[in-house]
Amino acid sequence: MDATSEPERIMSEQDIEKLSKGLLDVFQEPLVKVATNLNELTTKQKALIDIVDTKNQQLQCNQNSEEMKKMFSDIIGCRDQLTIIKKQMTLLHERSSKLKVRAQNVVSNARKRHAVRLAQLDKEQRLIGGNKS
Repeated sequence: MDATSEPERIMSEQDIEKLSKGLLDVFQEPLVKVATNLNELTTKQKALIDIVDTKNQQLQCNQNSEEMKKMFSDIIGCRDQLTIIKKQMTLLHERSSKLKVRAQNVVSNARKRHAVRLAQLDKEQRLIGGNKS
């Protein structure tokens, strides 16, 4: 007898089918449960990824919020500087207006003095000229 023909005699085709069906019955239910659990796990993992993405977006908004806080503090500083500059410009305008009035007064007084001086010179010329005739 051959060694190869002996194992064939031990198991018939029906026995192999029954053994396969038995193994399939034994392992099919746990494998289905594992597949179901993997699907649930994948679904939960996707949900967690969405939550993490949402939290990342919130953190970015908070960072933007920090940037906004800095921007607002810069705006307040610039507004204060603008107020100071505005006050200085108002003071300069007032001073320049006063200086213009003073300059006009100086020019007016100089013209008057010049006119008086010319009148005195003319008077002196007439007096000197009147003695010669």
